[in-house]
Amino acid sequence: MPQGIPVGTWVHVAVVHDYVAKTLALYYDGTMLTTGSIVTEAVVPVVEEPSMWGSSLSAATHVPVSLDNLQIYTGVLTAKQIHKLAD
Repeated sequence: MPQGIPVGTWVHVAVVHDYVAKTLALYYDGTMLTTGSIVTEAVVPVVEEPSMWGSSLSAATHVPVSLDNLQIYTGVLTAKQIHKLAD
C-alpha cells in the first residue's frame, strides 16, 4: 500500500477474515498485500450502537478517511471476488 494516498483519490481496501482457517488477508485495489494467521480468538460483537471505523479511542491512531461504501459479508470472499469488487 502506498505510504500516502493523495487527497480525493478513491481506493478499494478489503480485509478478509476466515474464522475457520484462522487467517486474515489485506487487499488494496484488488491485489492481496499480505496474509497471516490469527493466533487468538477474534470475536466480533453484535451491537446496536454506532461502530468506530478508521479510528480507535486513542486520537493518536485516528485515520482521517471518508467511507463511500462499507460492505460486510457473512462468508469468506475469494481473491477473484475481491478483485471483481475493486474494479
